Amino acid sequence: MQGPSSGYLNQTVLEDSPAMTATQNREKFIALKQALSALGFSNREMENLFVILSAILHLGDIRFTTWTNAEAALVSDLKLLEQVAEMLQVSPDDLASALTTDAQYFKGDMITKRYTIELAEFYRDLLAKSLYSRLFSFLVNTINYYLQSQDGHSSDQVLPIGILDIFGFQEFPENSFEQLCVNMTNEKLHQYINEVLFVQEQADCKQEEVTMKTSYAPTNNAEVLDFFLQKPSGFLSMLDEETQRSWSEEKSLLKRLQSYLDTSSVKAVYSSTKDGNGNITSKDQGPTFTVMHFAGQVTYEVTGSISKNKDSLSQSLLFVMK
Repeated sequence: MQGPSSGYLNQTVLEDSPAMTATQNREKFIALKQALSALGFSNREMENLFVILSAILHLGDIRFTTWTNAEAALVSDLKLLEQVAEMLQVSPDDLASALTTDAQYFKGDMITKRYTIELAEFYRDLLAKSLYSRLFSFLVNTINYYLQSQDGHSSDQVLPIGILDIFGFQEFPENSFEQLCVNMTNEKLHQYINEVLFVQEQADCKQEEVTMKTSYAPTNNAEVLDFFLQKPSGFLSMLDEETQRSWSEEKSLLKRLQSYLDTSSVKAVYSSTKDGNGNITSKDQGPTFTVMHFAGQVTYEVTGSISKNKDSLSQSLLFVMK
């Protein structure tokens, strides 16, 4: 089978030469198969695993087009679509239809909604992410099951493994919903580690009358995390509410966010038209806000947050994949 042009893989900048990278990948692939075999995966299970990964990569190469002046998206390469459908063991026609249309019911009648190219690409990528996420969870759960079955000791205590795969702190010239999610998660991890490694240890030392040379004082983690996670007034709650509206608009989200920041006493988060002291800096900036993270100050774009928060697969895609 011919490999994909790697639309997803091409987003990664290679530091080594193609020949060196190919050699390293072959070595890593052999090591991966050995590791999977050691954890109880059969050859057939490994083959299925790699077929699904291949389907995800090929899926990223599916492109869409339209007829003349029409906006409705159509799959450009039907041969590639058939390859992906075969790997996923679904009907090519059903997959093509689910990638370009969705059936919605209104007062008992079925209405077919045809996607634009932009929307079709969104659901294509969302399907790839969903497949990868489910495959990742399957691997972790299967490995845990295997390790528990190998434990000869009869004990009620189960000690599963957990895998944390996360980006580091991100700050770019323009930061949007993706960077917000990454940095918010890092903020939560930072707070947890501080509480476990510093606050609790400090309390234990004080209780046992152990002299400490330095003392730890909590940072503004709580303020930042409350802004993101507090219910019902936090940013994520606002975003979810606006996303679920039939006619969601980012103007409404921005208005609610601005009202929250104007009335809040939180100094770690502020409108980007103001500085940390509440002074007006510029009236020309777009819908943005600034967060004082533990790792640094980041300004986020509000634009695009609602569409990116709509991370549920369409009913058509769910039906085909089930």
